[in-house]
Amino acid sequence: MGAPKEKQLSRIKGTKMELTNYERWCSYTSNLSSPQNYVDWGWLYLISAALQRRVWIGPHHQPLYPNMYVILVGAPGIGKGLVIREVSEFLKHWKLKDRVLPKGLSQSQTEVAKAQLEADDDTASGNEFQGKVKNAELIQPGLIPVAADATTYEALVKAVAESYRCIQYVEESPDGQKKLKVQGHSSICFSLQELSSLMRKRTEDTVNYLLGLYDCPVDYEYITLSRGKDRVRRGCLNILAGTTPSFMQTTFDDKLMDEGFASRTFYIFASKNRKNQFWIPPLSPDQERHKGYLLEHIRQLTGLFGNVKMSKEAKEYLQQWWDEQENNKQSRANTSLKLIPYYARKNIHVMKIAMAKHFSESLEMEIPLETFKWAIKFLEAEEKRMSFAISLGGDNPGAKVTKKIMEYLSSGPKNSVEIMMETHHMCSKSGLEEALTYLMEADQISQLQTVDEDDGTTILMYRLKR
Repeated sequence: MGAPKEKQLSRIKGTKMELTNYERWCSYTSNLSSPQNYVDWGWLYLISAALQRRVWIGPHHQPLYPNMYVILVGAPGIGKGLVIREVSEFLKHWKLKDRVLPKGLSQSQTEVAKAQLEADDDTASGNEFQGKVKNAELIQPGLIPVAADATTYEALVKAVAESYRCIQYVEESPDGQKKLKVQGHSSICFSLQELSSLMRKRTEDTVNYLLGLYDCPVDYEYITLSRGKDRVRRGCLNILAGTTPSFMQTTFDDKLMDEGFASRTFYIFASKNRKNQFWIPPLSPDQERHKGYLLEHIRQLTGLFGNVKMSKEAKEYLQQWWDEQENNKQSRANTSLKLIPYYARKNIHVMKIAMAKHFSESLEMEIPLETFKWAIKFLEAEEKRMSFAISLGGDNPGAKVTKKIMEYLSSGPKNSVEIMMETHHMCSKSGLEEALTYLMEADQISQLQTVDEDDGTTILMYRLKR
């Protein structure tokens, strides 16, 4: 994934050109002005949310699920909401009645499976129908439960409890007999235009609740004001939200979020959109076809269940890679102290991203080594920008200067004098030089030379690289 020029080439089978699902997603979202890394992460999040708490990697006593928390950070109008809206539309498309049955069932097992699905549908409908007002339109329960765009802590707890679904799967015994099995789970996802809508009241309780569900425990107990102690059975939560750097600064300065939340979250930063777009044009016939193809892939993903396999070679490679990461921390893509909590869990992040990448293209239950290698490189590229999105150290003048420079350069290249005039009230000349050096080393800005039209002298300019 990455910028369009970095996209993997289409695969060719015979004489027919076949696009990957990622390429279809890029084509479908090409009308959006949103930064490319927002588009990429929206796609990975969509896959993870569709998988819910049904596939896992690792041993049964310590399963790791592909759910993720993704926060898009950028200035207002940069295109966070455009991507989030598209992801939300995909997640809400299919209804519970659209579920796929497990493959390989006998006729009698198929009849039992259909009866179980109808019962599950009735239960979900009873929980989720907005039919409390007389003659109100009934809303079919979604195949993938999506939480409200704005919610309170109490409403969040209730929404998770009402997201309970059953997944049917086939278990084959040693003698070759296939048995139909059923397992319940409470998987829900957020697609929030504004993270602040989740952090308005009882923020500490909300954050603790998010942390408790991140690992998808079999049972998670919590305290409610109205019902006392309650629990979520096989809970799972996915979060995609947008916010601004100023809100991120406020949340960490006020201790609304801590290192525990930061270590579990992908903070995706961008300083400008990828193109100027006054109107979003309608979808072309090709884009409509891509959308239909992707929606069907999402529906097929909702029927998967089981332990994701990996080869012995992949396990050995990941162990060697993790040893090198822990023994040589200076080799990290970003050595900012802000990312220490994130790097402590990078082994987990790699596996989650690898699962999302694999299932974005495949329904097979084994992930090849190359996908894990891809996940490592993908994260390394994003980590170079990640520290710009978070602030764990309180009032940090240096961080404010770098953010100011990034915002200023988003309108176009500037020379050092222009940048100094813009930031003179925030730092000294030496502080500005340090900030510019840091941004270049972090691969966020670059230098270019232009010629003054009046006197022909060479002028050194700075510009954003992305």
